Amino acid sequence: MTQGNNILEHQIDRGDALLFADATARNTDFLLLHAGGETRHVWRPVMQHLTKAGLASTAYDQRGHGTSTGSTADGVETFGIDAAEMIRIHQPAIVVGASLGAFALLLALAGRKDVAPVRGLVMVDVVPAPDPHRVRRFLAAQAPGLSQSPLVDDILGRAAQMTDAARSLTLPVTLVRAGPAGPMTDREVAHFRSLCPQMQMHVVEEAGHLIARDSPTALARILIRTAQDLNVQGKG
Repeated sequence: MTQGNNILEHQIDRGDALLFADATARNTDFLLLHAGGETRHVWRPVMQHLTKAGLASTAYDQRGHGTSTGSTADGVETFGIDAAEMIRIHQPAIVVGASLGAFALLLALAGRKDVAPVRGLVMVDVVPAPDPHRVRRFLAAQAPGLSQSPLVDDILGRAAQMTDAARSLTLPVTLVRAGPAGPMTDREVAHFRSLCPQMQMHVVEEAGHLIARDSPTALARILIRTAQDLNVQGKG
């Protein structure tokens, strides 16, 4: 790790990719994984709030994003393997994924009976098996480049696998949902809850799909509350 401006810079060599991260401490409470098309820097305002609350966090550029190498064409299962390695190295208490990041974490945690030290999963405005037609319409309007991405095709084609992964979770799950501008439907939320009856939900009314970018303060408050509920003492 190298250090500058109170941020530790870290990297993982995955053989086929170098993955770069920012961290606020060597030991972390939160692992933060961004949405497709984003970078780790979207988490900076959230990380600042977590630091003030005494909570340490680490945010990665996932492969093919930001300064990390590798390719988004490697497929979402590879993102899941990357996420599992991040968990092994950083030993986070709470893992947080927005969209692509959440799918990666679902695969990393799927079927694991002992996911220590992970005490909770936070999924930011994403459900395990979103409606593919709705997703494509939303992306075509909001992020045309992503709408034709092979990675999006791969994720949407794995609805059964993602559903099974969600059903296998035994740890606490939190869904942070965007307001009316978000793409999620009540029916999708209800289906998610049927897979994970332990799921708790928070709604950030003023935010669109990219909640970390639109409403970082509100998202940070939810993460801090989650840490309190899970009795995470803080390493920051």
